[in-house]
Amino acid sequence: MRSSSKRQSSAYDPWPGFVDVLSTLLMVVVFVLMVFVIAQFFLSQAFTQKDEALVTAQHQLEELSNLLALEKQSGEQVQEQLHQAVLREQGLVNTQQSLEKQIKALSDQGFSQNQVIKALQESIARINQEKNDAHNQVGSLQQQLDQKQIDTETAQQEIVRLSQEITILKSLRDDLTYKLSAAERQLKSSQQTSDQANLQIMILNQQILELRQQLGRVESALNIAEAKTETQQSQIVNLSKRLNLALLNKVEDLNQYRSEFFGKLRQILSARDDIKIVKDRFIFQSEVLFRSASAQIEPEGERELAKLASTLLEIMRTIPPEIDWFLRIDGHTDKRALRSGPYPSNWELSSARAIAVLKSLIQQGIPPERMAATGFGEFSPIDLGNDEEAYRHNRRIELKLDQR
Repeated sequence: MRSSSKRQSSAYDPWPGFVDVLSTLLMVVVFVLMVFVIAQFFLSQAFTQKDEALVTAQHQLEELSNLLALEKQSGEQVQEQLHQAVLREQGLVNTQQSLEKQIKALSDQGFSQNQVIKALQESIARINQEKNDAHNQVGSLQQQLDQKQIDTETAQQEIVRLSQEITILKSLRDDLTYKLSAAERQLKSSQQTSDQANLQIMILNQQILELRQQLGRVESALNIAEAKTETQQSQIVNLSKRLNLALLNKVEDLNQYRSEFFGKLRQILSARDDIKIVKDRFIFQSEVLFRSASAQIEPEGERELAKLASTLLEIMRTIPPEIDWFLRIDGHTDKRALRSGPYPSNWELSSARAIAVLKSLIQQGIPPERMAATGFGEFSPIDLGNDEEAYRHNRRIELKLDQR
């Protein structure tokens, strides 16, 4: 349970990180939606203002057009009056000429000069007055016509300016309409994205809930498995202790038989200096069994091996069958290289001598499955000297009663 709590405290859960990322994404989407809504509001306000300005400009244009029509009509009336005044002036000229003709006729008829002059003066004064009045009326009408023309030109310029302004406002309205449509499309797309994000968050929350349930089931199963593991580990510890105790007992039993085996051999071979028992090893010097650079066992060596086999067979009958023992035969040489003979190196010579001893013991009745032969060459010396005595100590056959 302690390991379970440690694993729970140190386990990394990635789902809260995913939830944080999705929450941040949702906040960003909401912020973008707010920006789009505010932008749409300001665009709508600007669009409304431009529409109002366009309507106002169109009203002004209509008023100026009506005013221009009125001015044109008034100008036509002034021109008509001017035409009438010109006609009256022409009529007065004609009347003056007619009066001059009448004066000439009266003079011819015998009227007095004073009467004619007085009548002429009255007629001329009346005609001049009417002529002055007509001339003044023509001048006034001409001024009015000139003013109407100036007003007309001003109105036309204002109409041109308003037309240009209307064109600009229409272009701006079209631009704002396009931007408003784009903003509405982006808002709709953002709303769809927000809906998809909300749906994805719902799906992920459902998956997180399912995964947490699965995690709870796994934790429960893990706790049960850990409890079983602790029980099994305690059982294994107990079994290990029992096994170690059994092995220790078997090793002690083998040591007992090894001691007995070496003890009997020591009694039999105590008179020889070239056959020694060192700790748990029985050591034959090579000269006891073989000639120099040879793996053929000499007759004297066969006799010594027969004694060894006889003692081992006697001990074998007392060793319990549950002790898996074997006799290990190790061949060793000195470090000098071979100069001639059938063996190219000390590896082959040491291995061949160990195998020769193994075969000899098999002939004496030792089971082959209870033996193993190994060649060490010159690489495991017991005397590091460089004289003949050291070389003799290192040329040896070691036998060890061991357990698998």
